[in-house]
Amino acid sequence: MLITIAGCLVGGAVAWSGRGLLLAMRTGASASDDVWGMAIAVSLVAVASAAAMWVPTRRALRVDPATAVGAEV
Repeated sequence: MLITIAGCLVGGAVAWSGRGLLLAMRTGASASDDVWGMAIAVSLVAVASAAAMWVPTRRALRVDPATAVGAEV
C-alpha cells in the first residue's frame, strides 16, 4: 500500500509539473487530438499494469501445483 501511495504522489507531481507544457502544446489543436491523448493514456496504463503483474505472475508460475494443493489441505 505504501508503494501505491508513493507512486500516486510521484505521478501526481510529474503530471502537475508537465501540465504547463501540455497546455502550451494545446494551442491550435483539433478535436482529434483529444482522442490521441486518451489513446496514449490508456496505452501507458496498460503497459504499467502489465509490468506490475509480471513479477507476481512469474512467482506463481514457479510454484509446484502439488505443493500448493497439499498446503491447502
